[in-house]
Amino acid sequence: MGVIKKIIFADDNSMHRSLLKSNLRAAGAELGIDFEILGEGEDGVQLLDLYSKAVPGSVDIVFSDIRMPNMDGLSALVKIQQLNPKQKMVMVSSEDLQKMDIANAAHGEAARKTLEQSQRMDLLNKVAERIRKNIVEDGKTNSILTGCEKLMLDPIWIAEQYGASGYLRKPYDQGKTKEILQHLLNPSKIKFLAKA
Repeated sequence: MGVIKKIIFADDNSMHRSLLKSNLRAAGAELGIDFEILGEGEDGVQLLDLYSKAVPGSVDIVFSDIRMPNMDGLSALVKIQQLNPKQKMVMVSSEDLQKMDIANAAHGEAARKTLEQSQRMDLLNKVAERIRKNIVEDGKTNSILTGCEKLMLDPIWIAEQYGASGYLRKPYDQGKTKEILQHLLNPSKIKFLAKA
């Protein structure tokens, strides 16, 4: 193998972490790239710790589950983008986008009537700002994912708004993993890639 790309990732499910590593090895063999795993975590707190300890600029791609304990992946995304706005980061979830849209439509009609999307984004941006400043306030939302749920905002769309490079739906699949890696490693990449 010629090129070495360095990766860190977090997922609270050990089986999913093993599957991602296996898919990275297989995709790397097909693409002629050796993926070096610099570290893996079980939540956003561990992901941030791994990222902070890495040599600045050494991490090529970060993979993060969206729904994790202690710190969700969207909150970790906001913190990592604060450290390095150019960091390539793929958000991963087992949630079905279409099911989320249906659920949001059914349960969020009152919220939508009360607050327009721009107003909901303004509120979520306040949550993001508290996260960036490490401020935790009692009685306030202190998680991007919780904010998405309360404000009826699609977490995948929010991931894109906050700088994620792409999205993978679980379970990790070798073909989808290879496709998003090709997309991310292409220097002309300009657009968020969502694979359902």
